[in-house]
Amino acid sequence: EPHFDPEGAVCANDDQADEAYCSYDVGANACAYCLPPTTQVNGEICDGEVIIVSDTACIPGEPHFDQEGSVCRNDDQWDEAYCSYDVGPTACAYCLPTDSGGYL
Repeated sequence: EPHFDPEGAVCANDDQADEAYCSYDVGANACAYCLPPTTQVNGEICDGEVIIVSDTACIPGEPHFDQEGSVCRNDDQWDEAYCSYDVGPTACAYCLPTDSGGYL
């Protein structure tokens, strides 16, 4: 049964630097947070905000051996996300373009 949490409600890491929020523009069940724009995603410095799609989608070791830059969500879409170990040890993320004004 859905929880009906409103957009922007805290969904993880309450009162921490990586506090995450319900972000339904990111995905139907997304709990996301942004990192500063000095982080690499898909091998390039992100010049916009980094959007975390999942903190657990990529596994660099056994049994998956997901490589840095492997597509982990939204294949061939504008918000295609990649295994981004600079973002987190199992993170799947994409860059929000700077011309978006901070909105999807």
